[in-house]
Amino acid sequence: WRKPGCAGPSFTYGMPPRVEGLERLRPGVSKPADVVAVLGEPRGKGETLMPVGRSTGWFYYYGEVEGGRTRIKYLLVFLVQDWYDGELSYDGYLWFDAERTTSPREK
Repeated sequence: WRKPGCAGPSFTYGMPPRVEGLERLRPGVSKPADVVAVLGEPRGKGETLMPVGRSTGWFYYYGEVEGGRTRIKYLLVFLVQDWYDGELSYDGYLWFDAERTTSPREK
């Protein structure tokens, strides 16, 4: 609970994903080093399971809170393993950007 007029907390987490470079990545051609060069190091890595099969997922996250406003950005990059040489290559991405404003509860 906050008193009316209080600014509330203010902080950020992570770095905003550099999505302006996504158009430079080519599915089936760009390698993991290319993804890092364009987007930077991911915050996390893991395996994804989609209807079309399994792939490697790289996760980028940024969050900011200022008073009653919260904004989050998620970028999930997919890499698939080539069946011939076993190397990973870029396969695509999912991008989410959401903002929410809340007001303090009053007693």
